[in-house]
Amino acid sequence: MRPLIVVCIALFVSSIDVSAQSLSVSAVAMSADHELLGDPLIGASVGIRFATHSGSKSLRLDVERLTGNAERFGVPCGGFIAPDTCPQESVRDDARLSSATAGMGFRLFARRHAAVAVTADLGVARIVVKTRGLSTGKTLNADKNMWSGLIGAEGTWTPLMRVPLVLHFGAGVGGLMPLRPEQVADGYTPFNRTIALSRARLGIAFQL
Repeated sequence: MRPLIVVCIALFVSSIDVSAQSLSVSAVAMSADHELLGDPLIGASVGIRFATHSGSKSLRLDVERLTGNAERFGVPCGGFIAPDTCPQESVRDDARLSSATAGMGFRLFARRHAAVAVTADLGVARIVVKTRGLSTGKTLNADKNMWSGLIGAEGTWTPLMRVPLVLHFGAGVGGLMPLRPEQVADGYTPFNRTIALSRARLGIAFQL
């Protein structure tokens, strides 16, 4: 993750004077195309924005932590198993997703109280899921480090110009891709593929 942030900052500031713009805290909801990830995943993010003095572009740095759970009918066992040793039952998947991203924002328009920008973010994420059989109590654990990528839009609204607090909201679509796919014939590798996702944010930012 550190090389990604360094490259983004270097490209951004090499020819443009920038300054810290805002520090934000947001509520986040994410929908992921994977049966082990609760739909939606709910959590929070903290971010900082560095903007050009003209305000037309911004560098974005964010960290997120999301959790979710889902119930389904399956087996709380992995790999090659005999059907009679681990029969299907109702199971519960408790998921956690943590991520760190860096990206760019490009302002489309701005008015006195509002602004809208398109955004692109890249980063790394870690997924951890614990599956538990609701009848037998058997457990199965899975975790994976992933690349993350999102494109979307973000808007801000300033209710009072004299107060340095801004309401911001955004949405995006993208995916998670394994950092290193695993080729294990008899292993439990539920995150060995690209996962499509969509995300929505709503929060407040303090103008620096």
